[in-house]
This record gives sequence, structure tokens and C-alpha cells, in this order.
Amino acid sequence: MTDLYLMGEVFYFLSKVRYDIGKIAAGNKRLERGKMFILIIDKARNLLTIRLKRNFGKEDAIELYAEIKDIVNELKPGFTLVNDIRYLEEMDTATTYYIKKTQDLLNEKGVALIVRIIPDPSKDIGFNIMSLIHYRKDVKIITCETLEEAKKHLYK
Repeated sequence: MTDLYLMGEVFYFLSKVRYDIGKIAAGNKRLERGKMFILIIDKARNLLTIRLKRNFGKEDAIELYAEIKDIVNELKPGFTLVNDIRYLEEMDTATTYYIKKTQDLLNEKGVALIVRIIPDPSKDIGFNIMSLIHYRKDVKIITCETLEEAKKHLYK
């Protein structure tokens, strides 16, 4: 098992098992699908976390979009998105269409704040450019290099 530390909570991830552990705390749900992403929804904080890892491909992007579509209605408009790509090594360009669809869906459902954790600016992979097109002008987007920096913006 690998420790995953997120917003002060320790989660365990079985990297080779497709697994849904369901509710882990009052109102929280963590969905693990495949090997290349993790979704964590925290209803109490009105927070959705997407963690991409390793080699994220088209099939992963399709599955991520489907999972987000299934769970996003559990959040209220004005929710926060944490996009954590600290563990992403490579993203296939074939994911672009589904990343755009995901951004459009999150925008439609009322995302208000996006906190990106991108330790290496070269891994930005065009998120900033796509965000200009797919998010409303009032959506605040903050890019951080570390989890600690992101926490400062999340827990003001």
C-alpha cells in the first residue's frame, strides 16, 4: 500500500485493484477507479478532489468524466475543486476532449474555486489555456507547487 496524504487525512490506495470503498466518514465518499486517478468528494467542505497519477490516458479520461458526472450532483453550487497532479508522469494528448468535457461539466455544476497542485510548471499541460475557454470568468483558479501551499488557500 502507498500512503496518500490529502488535506490532513491519510488514505490508502491499492494501485492494482479497482475498488470503491464507499463512505469513509460522514458525508465523504472516495472512489478509486483504475490505476490513474482518484476522486474524493467531501460533502461537508463542498470539495471535490481529483488526483491524476502515472500515465493518464484516454480510457482513464473517459472513466474519470463518467465518475465525475455520477457524483458531482452531491455537491452544492459554489464548490471547490482540487486538481492534484503531483503524481502525474505523463498525460496522453488523446485525453484533451474528455478533459474539456469535464471542465464544462464542473463549470455547469457551479465550481467556484479551483486549486491546482502542480509541482513542476512544465506539467501544466495546457490546463490554464483550456480553463480560459471552459470556465466562467468568476471562477477563481489558483496554482500551487505544494500541498502545503494549497492548504493555505483551502483553509483560510
